[in-house]
Amino acid sequence: MKYFAKSAMKNTATKKGVNWDAYKDSILNNPEQQQQQQQQQQQQQQQQQQQQQQQRRRQQQQQQQQRQQQRQQQRQQRQQQQ
Repeated sequence: MKYFAKSAMKNTATKKGVNWDAYKDSILNNPEQQQQQQQQQQQQQQQQQQQQQQQRRRQQQQQQQQRQQQRQQQRQQRQQQQ
Protein backbone atom coordinates (compact mmCIF):
# COMPACT_ATOMS: atom_id res chain seq x y z
CA MET A 1 0.00 0.00 0.00
CA LYS A 2 1.37 3.43 -0.83
CA TYR A 3 2.39 5.50 2.17
CA PHE A 4 0.11 8.42 1.28
CA ALA A 5 -2.94 6.21 0.83
CA LYS A 6 -2.12 4.39 4.04
CA SER A 7 -1.82 7.55 6.13
CA ALA A 8 -5.05 8.95 4.65
CA MET A 9 -6.87 5.73 5.51
CA LYS A 10 -5.41 5.79 8.99
CA ASN A 11 -6.79 9.32 9.41
CA THR A 12 -10.22 8.15 8.27
CA ALA A 13 -10.13 5.28 10.74
CA THR A 14 -9.19 7.63 13.57
CA LYS A 15 -11.97 10.05 12.62
CA LYS A 16 -14.47 7.21 12.72
CA GLY A 17 -13.02 6.04 16.03
CA VAL A 18 -12.25 2.61 14.61
CA ASN A 19 -9.39 0.31 15.52
CA TRP A 20 -6.82 0.81 12.73
CA ASP A 21 -5.77 -2.85 12.45
CA ALA A 22 -9.33 -4.10 12.17
CA TYR A 23 -10.16 -1.32 9.74
CA LYS A 24 -7.11 -2.09 7.59
CA ASP A 25 -8.04 -5.77 7.37
CA SER A 26 -11.62 -4.98 6.39
CA ILE A 27 -10.40 -2.64 3.64
CA LEU A 28 -7.84 -5.09 2.30
CA ASN A 29 -10.56 -7.72 2.10
CA ASN A 30 -13.01 -5.34 0.47
CA PRO A 31 -11.92 -3.93 -2.93
CA GLU A 32 -15.08 -1.80 -3.26
CA GLN A 33 -14.26 0.05 -0.10
CA GLN A 34 -10.72 0.58 -1.38
CA GLN A 35 -12.13 2.28 -4.47
CA GLN A 36 -14.36 4.52 -2.37
CA GLN A 37 -11.35 5.46 -0.26
CA GLN A 38 -9.37 6.38 -3.36
CA GLN A 39 -12.24 8.46 -4.72
CA GLN A 40 -12.52 10.34 -1.44
CA GLN A 41 -8.79 11.03 -1.49
CA GLN A 42 -8.99 12.29 -5.07
CA GLN A 43 -11.87 14.60 -4.16
CA GLN A 44 -9.90 15.96 -1.22
CA GLN A 45 -6.91 16.59 -3.48
CA GLN A 46 -9.11 18.37 -6.03
CA GLN A 47 -10.59 20.56 -3.31
CA GLN A 48 -7.10 21.46 -2.12
CA GLN A 49 -6.06 22.36 -5.67
CA GLN A 50 -9.15 24.54 -6.10
CA GLN A 51 -8.40 26.33 -2.84
CA GLN A 52 -4.82 26.96 -3.98
CA GLN A 53 -6.08 28.39 -7.28
CA GLN A 54 -8.48 30.69 -5.43
CA GLN A 55 -5.63 31.88 -3.21
CA ARG A 56 -3.49 32.62 -6.28
CA ARG A 57 -6.36 34.62 -7.83
CA ARG A 58 -6.78 36.63 -4.62
CA GLN A 59 -3.05 37.37 -4.54
CA GLN A 60 -3.12 38.52 -8.16
CA GLN A 61 -6.08 40.80 -7.44
CA GLN A 62 -4.29 42.27 -4.44
CA GLN A 63 -1.19 42.90 -6.54
CA GLN A 64 -3.27 44.64 -9.20
CA GLN A 65 -4.93 46.83 -6.57
CA GLN A 66 -1.53 47.73 -5.13
CA ARG A 67 -0.26 48.71 -8.60
CA GLN A 68 -3.32 50.89 -9.17
CA GLN A 69 -2.83 52.58 -5.81
CA GLN A 70 0.83 53.23 -6.62
CA ARG A 71 -0.14 54.79 -9.97
CA GLN A 72 -2.69 57.03 -8.26
CA GLN A 73 -0.13 58.11 -5.66
CA GLN A 74 2.39 58.91 -8.39
CA ARG A 75 -0.22 61.01 -10.24
CA GLN A 76 -1.07 62.90 -7.07
CA GLN A 77 2.61 63.57 -6.37
CA ARG A 78 3.11 64.92 -9.91
CA GLN A 79 0.10 67.18 -9.55
CA GLN A 80 1.39 68.49 -6.23
CA GLN A 81 4.80 69.22 -7.75
CA GLN A 82 3.22 71.26 -10.53
